Amino acid sequence: MIRHSTWVKNSDAPFTRLDWMGRDRFDVMWHRHTGEWHCFYQGLSLAKALNVIETDNMLHPV
Repeated sequence: MIRHSTWVKNSDAPFTRLDWMGRDRFDVMWHRHTGEWHCFYQGLSLAKALNVIETDNMLHPV
């Protein structure tokens, strides 16, 4: 059984982030279980980056 406090703590962990690289250019990063960030997509417009985050299941928490 998962305790509520454990679930809340783990659900707040970051799993996807946007890195601003320049004018309307973003990298989409994914948080690995090792604690490191891995770049999944590079140089996307904000609209495309947000769409990728919404549609790519690898960027969603389990």
